[in-house]
Amino acid sequence: MRLLDKLYYRNLKPDLPRIIMIEPTNACNLKCFMCDYQKQFKGARSYLSLEGFESILSQFPKVEALVFCGLGEPLLNNDIVDMVSIAAKRKIPFINLITNGTLLKEETLTWLIKAGLTRLQISFHSVNAEIASKINGLPPEICDLVRNNIINAVKIKNKLCSNLCIVVNSVMNIENCDDLFNLIDFCEANEIDEINFVQLTTIFGKFDNINIPKDKARFLMRKVKARHKKSRLKVGFLSSNDAGRCYQLWNFIMIHADGEISPCNGIMPHENINIGNLIRCNISGIWHSDRYIALRKSVIENGLRNCKYCEVGYSLEGKNFQWFNNYYLKPLIRNLYHYIRNE
Repeated sequence: MRLLDKLYYRNLKPDLPRIIMIEPTNACNLKCFMCDYQKQFKGARSYLSLEGFESILSQFPKVEALVFCGLGEPLLNNDIVDMVSIAAKRKIPFINLITNGTLLKEETLTWLIKAGLTRLQISFHSVNAEIASKINGLPPEICDLVRNNIINAVKIKNKLCSNLCIVVNSVMNIENCDDLFNLIDFCEANEIDEINFVQLTTIFGKFDNINIPKDKARFLMRKVKARHKKSRLKVGFLSSNDAGRCYQLWNFIMIHADGEISPCNGIMPHENINIGNLIRCNISGIWHSDRYIALRKSVIENGLRNCKYCEVGYSLEGKNFQWFNNYYLKPLIRNLYHYIRNE
C-alpha cells in the first residue's frame, strides 16, 4: 500500500468489529419512494429468531455499539424487546433502534426503555402529512399517527425518568426540502434530543430524480447550521464528512435477518454473495478471509462502485479546510491514538 494509505488503513486483518448492526427483519410496512430494496425485493421475508440473535451476538467478544436496523422495520419482529434486553445484560453501552415509528405504541416503547434501549431514531420526513404521504406511500392519517407517536415517546421517556436519546431522521429530497425548518420547529417544540438530516446518496445515482442538487443541499445545510446556533436541539448531517475516510470494513459489520453479511450498510447482500453467514459460520473465519481482505483493498483503491454514492464519505461542504480537517486530520489523529493505546 501507499505510505499515506498505511497511515489510515494500518491493518488488513483488524480485530473483530465492535460496532455491529443487526437486522431483526427485512420486512417493512412502508413503501418509501427512496427505498429501492423494498421495491425490488421478491424473496421470502426473514425474521431473526431469538436463538439466532443470541448465537450471532455471542461471536463478538467486545461490542461497543449495537444498532437494530437494516432493510426492514425492526418492530415487526416480535422478539425485539427480548433482543434489547439480552444486549443490555451484556452491558453493551450503546443500544440503538431505528424505526419508521408506525408501530411505536406506548406499551412497546415502555418495554423497550425498561429493557435497556439507549437511543431511538425515528424516520420522519415532514410534519406535513401530505408531503410525508408522498414519501412513504401511506395515507396521510398514518403520517399523523407517526407524528403523535413521536410526541408520546417524549412523554413516556419523561414519565419513566429515562435517559433515552430520541432522534428524528429525515431524508432530504425534492418533496420535503422546503419543509425542513417546520420539522426543526416540531422537534424543538416537543423536546426531541436530536435531528439528523440525510442526503440521499446511496443508490448508485438511479434516484437522482428525487434527490436534491448538491448545491441546494449545501445551501440548506448552511441555513440549518446558522439556525442551530440559537437552538438547544442537536442537529446532525449523516451525509456530512464528519466521519471522514470510511472504516466500516475495519470496525463495523451488518448482519441481516437470515444471517447473511453486508460489510457495510451501503453494500447489499446480493452484491457480496457467499461472503459469509453468521448463523452457519463463525465471524473469525469470515472477518479475516481472503474475500474480506480483497474488499478492504478495494476501499483503499476506490474499487467499490458503491462508495462514491455513500453518505459516510459524501462531502456537502466542498474541499475546504473543514473537509480537509474531517477527511485527513481527524482520522489520522484517531488512528494514531488507537495505535498508541493498542500497541
